[in-house]
Amino acid sequence: ITELGLQETRIACYNAPLGQTVSGASFELDMLIDHIRAQNRGIFCREVDTDSVAYHAIFLEVFREFLGAKFCKMMNTKNSLKPAVLPKEWISTSRNDSFNFEYMIENMLRPVYFQEAVESLPPGSTIVEIGPSTILLSQIKRIRSDLHLVSLFERKDPVSLDVNLDYLSDKWPMHESREYSEIY
Repeated sequence: ITELGLQETRIACYNAPLGQTVSGASFELDMLIDHIRAQNRGIFCREVDTDSVAYHAIFLEVFREFLGAKFCKMMNTKNSLKPAVLPKEWISTSRNDSFNFEYMIENMLRPVYFQEAVESLPPGSTIVEIGPSTILLSQIKRIRSDLHLVSLFERKDPVSLDVNLDYLSDKWPMHESREYSEIY
């Protein structure tokens, strides 16, 4: 990015030691991809469909004030997110220690430090991914081998949350020594 002098592109997600996601203007991303492929033909590089929104891109900073106003308005309703200091056990991918509108904005506009968060988990933790695929668990496997990984949803057959919680209890039997606080 620096070598090419790209001004609107940055690492958007620090996923794993050898896996990052970049975000920026499409013409700059094209330049970067061409440059990377010319340097090393064997490197895996692909575009991710984000419905034409460059999440975590530098130029999204212009929306900071707008988003702040919207989140503050939401916080004044009965369904709001109350500003709170996060518990010490909270593991964030945004390097923010309080949960309020600024936390939400940071998660949309700034880089995601996924690898850093995974590295900070206690040894032997259980990670539960709730989503249509196991993309995050795949990244975690590249970072740590001592974690227990569980996916609740599978692409082929969506089912209810109750069924998936039963599935979780079968895959991850509770032991008296195991605490729910060890699930991330």
